Order: sequence, then structure tokens, then C-alpha cells
Amino acid sequence: MVSAIDPTKPADGVPAVKAELRANLLAAKLEIETLQATKIGHGELIDMQHQPLIRPELRAYSETSRTPKIMGEALTLDLQTGNVFEVTMTENVLSLVLANPPRGGIVGSCVLIVKQDANGARTLAWPGSIRWPGGVQPSITAAKNAIDLFAFVTRDGGVTWYGFVGGQDFR
Repeated sequence: MVSAIDPTKPADGVPAVKAELRANLLAAKLEIETLQATKIGHGELIDMQHQPLIRPELRAYSETSRTPKIMGEALTLDLQTGNVFEVTMTENVLSLVLANPPRGGIVGSCVLIVKQDANGARTLAWPGSIRWPGGVQPSITAAKNAIDLFAFVTRDGGVTWYGFVGGQDFR
């Protein structure tokens, strides 16, 4: 004999399905809470380990600017610390090193802002790894407090850099 279905009672298996749904919702809630707790805060670094970031949309974009010091006529621009360098010429630079560029096959770039101090007439010797348009190395502006901008691009791990004068004798 077939019994009638009672609409006030759940059909066989429904309580198990509800329990499974509740468990899944609880697991999803816990995963969301974990993700929210581990999200990156303001000023925290993301180390991508040389992995690509595909199709990002950047807003309010800025770059880290460093102010390295000239030490014994040597200046090192460490690309692991930033890509914009502002240097006040307190002495002549006989050795310029562009350190820690990205590996070959990846384009790396940096900007160098050179400021003469109140004395002026400081000089900067460019390394042979930098190629300039027409093969002519620029001189930095000698005037007191003058500012020059230079940009550099490499795609072979820093073996060769392409140098560009961004502007000179800003005052």
C-alpha cells in the first residue's frame, strides 16, 4: 500500500542535504574570514618572486624614490630598492653602478635625478654599459643647484643599458 506524502514532513534525505549545505556555507564563511584576515594592508610589500602580474589596472600609481649617497666617488643605484633615484652631487662620481636589474628577457628601467649642490661643477662618469643616442655621452649640467634627469632601460639583465636624457638644467 502506498502512503500519501505529508507536506509537513521533509522527504527522505532532505535533512542530510541541508546539513551538507550548512557545512559548506560554514566552510566558505571561514575561508572568507581567513582571506580577509590575510589581505595586504597599506604599505605592505608583495614579493611576486619574478612572476607576472597579468592585466592589472593601476590607479594612483607611484614609484619608490631613493636618495643614495656618493661614497668615495662611487654611486650605486640598487634597483631592488626602487626605480627612481635622486642624487645630490656632493663630489664627483667616477664609478656609477646600476645594481640588481631584472634578469635577462625582462625589461627593467630606472630614472636618475642628478642635482648639483651649492658649489656646482661636479662631474659624473658614465659606465661603458650605457649606450647613448649617437654614441655621445652627455655631461651633467655644471651650474650650481642645476637638476638633470636621465632614464635607463635594459632587457639583458643589465649587460647593456639604453640611456636617455630626460631634460637638463632645470632650476
